[in-house]
Amino acid sequence: MRSIFLAVLVVLFANVHVVCAQENWGGKTVLIKKSPAKLRSADFKKVVAVADQIDFRVRADKDGHIEVQSDEKAVGWLDKQDVVLLANGVAFFTALI
Repeated sequence: MRSIFLAVLVVLFANVHVVCAQENWGGKTVLIKKSPAKLRSADFKKVVAVADQIDFRVRADKDGHIEVQSDEKAVGWLDKQDVVLLANGVAFFTALI
């Protein structure tokens, strides 16, 4: 019974990730999975800022990356895989425990 429950949870979380990867995140709040966040240039070759905060407002969403602004007003790009939408944060971080 426990195996079935865990299998259902895995399927549900996988589906949430797929749906979130397809929708545009512009204007939404995201939580960083690992701090500090390294904000990169648009070509992802250079770190433009390091932000020690847990949440960011998404300014733009393009090709699996999001543009964010830090509390210190630094603007840069993060990989979507390095963040989780605020709406999915409780489920994501609870699953890590």
